[in-house]
Amino acid sequence: RSKCKQFIKEAGVSHLNEPDKLLSQTSRVVPAEVLVDGAPLPYPRPLHLMLHKPVGYVCSHDEDPSIYALLPPEFQLRTPKLVSAGRLDKMSSGILILSQSGLLTHRLITPKHNLEKCYDVSVSSDLDTAKNSEKRSFEEGSIRIRDRRTEELIVCKPARFQYTGSRSA
Repeated sequence: RSKCKQFIKEAGVSHLNEPDKLLSQTSRVVPAEVLVDGAPLPYPRPLHLMLHKPVGYVCSHDEDPSIYALLPPEFQLRTPKLVSAGRLDKMSSGILILSQSGLLTHRLITPKHNLEKCYDVSVSSDLDTAKNSEKRSFEEGSIRIRDRRTEELIVCKPARFQYTGSRSA
């Protein structure tokens, strides 16, 4: 404990209103009240961000190039780690929500909460707007995607679908 007290003093850590409060064993300190060299801690509360994910990046801490490498270094050092609420494929771009709050992330991605998500997709060949074949496939839930790790085909849940052009939906 004495080494901790010494470290706190040497590092210039103090409390907003009571400089010795951090040295007391019984003190409860709110992060927003902590100062380092007289300045408040940056982002003392859980951090929530919106990030435009560029094509070529993955939504993983364990693979490269990672969206987390796009963040300032001080965001990467935070505990708990920032995590994305959902994922976009490596060859997709779009807005992602990143958060340190597991509760928020869970609420955004768990299907039982029925949170509607909207995607704007452009493809290289014409869609079958006359027969509505893509629309039917999405709305019937007959779309399958291949898991890139296991190669297993995964059935997607039914989804609303709207054509916005001959090559976009």
